Order: sequence, then C-alpha cells, then structure tokens
Amino acid sequence: MIVWLNGTHGAGKTTTGALVQPLIPDSRVFDAEKVGGTLMDITPGLPETDNSPFRLKYLEPYAEAARTWLHAEAEVVDTTHLTPAQAALQIAEAVKS
Repeated sequence: MIVWLNGTHGAGKTTTGALVQPLIPDSRVFDAEKVGGTLMDITPGLPETDNSPFRLKYLEPYAEAARTWLHAEAEVVDTTHLTPAQAALQIAEAVKS
C-alpha cells in the first residue's frame, strides 16, 4: 500500500508524514523531492526536457484517471482545517480500515 501525501509547498506534508509513520506498523517514509533528486543524479542522466508542455499535453488523461480509478480506489483526506497530528490520525485510521 502507498500512502501519498499531496499538497502545496508548506502545507505540512513532511510533518504529517513524520507523524503518521509511527502509527502504521512497518511503514517507511519516502520524500518525493529527495527521491526525484536522487533519480536525477543517475548517470547517464535522464534526457533534458521542458516539463511544462509535457504536463499540459497529458493533463486530460491524468484528469480522466482521477475521475475514474483514483477516486474509486483512493482515500481522500481533506486536511484544510486539520493540524498535522489530526491529519496523521485520520490517515492511519483510513489505512487500518
């Protein structure tokens, strides 16, 4: 199982991840930015690309995936009015159920 924390910069993803990890036995936390940075250092490196056109080109297929399987399979936790500790508890409960 993958628990993916998504949100804007400074939203509390790292803090929430650190709080939720001990609540889920045998879990690991991988920081997507660090994993991405590591992958970019692979030699020979990945080809240079401008990601903006790529993202826009595939926007509709991603939106379709979100409308179909992602919403059916994912547990969305709205953390708008939650502290990181409250969000961590809610995420851990969702994983256990």
